[in-house]
Amino acid sequence: MNNILKIIISNRTIFLLVLMFVFSIIATIFLGSKFASLANLKAVILGQTSIAIMTIGMMALLISGVFDLSVGSIFALGSVFCGYLIKSVGLPYPIAMILALCGCGLLGAVNAFIITKMHVNALITTLATMGIFKGLAIIIGGAGIMGLPKEFIYFGRTDFLGVPSPIWYFLIILVVFSYLFSNVAYFRKYYFVGGNEKAATLSGISVNHIRFTGYILSGLLAGFGGVLHASRLGASIPLAGSGLELQVIAAAVVGGASLVGGKGTIFGGVLGAMFLALVFNVFVITGVSAYWIPVVNGAILILAVYFHVVFKKE
Repeated sequence: MNNILKIIISNRTIFLLVLMFVFSIIATIFLGSKFASLANLKAVILGQTSIAIMTIGMMALLISGVFDLSVGSIFALGSVFCGYLIKSVGLPYPIAMILALCGCGLLGAVNAFIITKMHVNALITTLATMGIFKGLAIIIGGAGIMGLPKEFIYFGRTDFLGVPSPIWYFLIILVVFSYLFSNVAYFRKYYFVGGNEKAATLSGISVNHIRFTGYILSGLLAGFGGVLHASRLGASIPLAGSGLELQVIAAAVVGGASLVGGKGTIFGGVLGAMFLALVFNVFVITGVSAYWIPVVNGAILILAVYFHVVFKKE
C-alpha cells in the first residue's frame, strides 16, 4: 500500500489524475447533476481551452528554466490586433489571424532578445513587457472591438462530431507538442538546458537558441489563445488577458513543472490547467464570487511549489 502511495505521489501525472477523480467524486456527491453531466464537462473543457493552450507554451519555457509573465498581455494583444485587422483594416479573417499570430511570435522574440542577448533577468523583462503589451492592446482595442464578422466567429463556434472546434484545436496542439517533447531530439534539449545549463553548454547545446525558440513558441500559443477567445466571444477585449499569467503558471507548476527547470511534461501541464478548471467550475456552480479565483490560484501555486520541495527532499 505504501509503495502504491509513493508511486502516485512521485508521478505528478498519476497524482493529478487521482486527485481529479477524487475531487470529481466529492463534487458529484455534493452537487449532483449540476456538476456530473456531459454538458458541464464540455463547458469546463471549452472554457479552459485558451488557458490550456497557453500552458503548453509556458511548460516549454519552465522546462528550459525560464518563464514569461507577459503571456496574458500577449493573449490580449493577439486578440485585439486580429480584431483590428478584420474590422478596421478590412482584411479577410484567415490573413488577419496569421498576421496576429506572427505578431505575437514577434513579441515572444522581443522577450527572448532582451533576456538572451541583453542579459536582462527574465522576471524583470517579462514584468516590463507585460505592462508594455497590455498598454498596446488598450491603445489598439480601446474599449473593445465589437461586431466581428460571422465567418470569423464561425472559426471558434462550430462543432465537429458533437465536440466544439476549440476543443479540437486544443487536442491537436496537445498531441503535437506532447509528441515533440517526448520524441524529437531538438525539443528534448529543453530538458537538458533546464536541468543543467552549464552541462548543456559544454555538450554543445546553444542555451540561448533553445530559450529563444521557447519564447517565440510561448508567444505564438498565447496569441492563438487570444485569437480563439475573440472568435468564441465575437469581440476583442483588451483586458481579457488580465491575470491569466498567474493561472497559466499555476497550471504548469501544478502539472509538474519546476521553477528551476528540467522537469515536467506537456500533458502534465494540461492536466494542471484542467484541475484548476474543475475547481473554478465548482465555484461557479456554488455561486462563490469570482474575486476568490486569484486568491485560490495563488494558494494552489504556493502549495504546489511547497509539495515539490518536500518530495524533492524525500
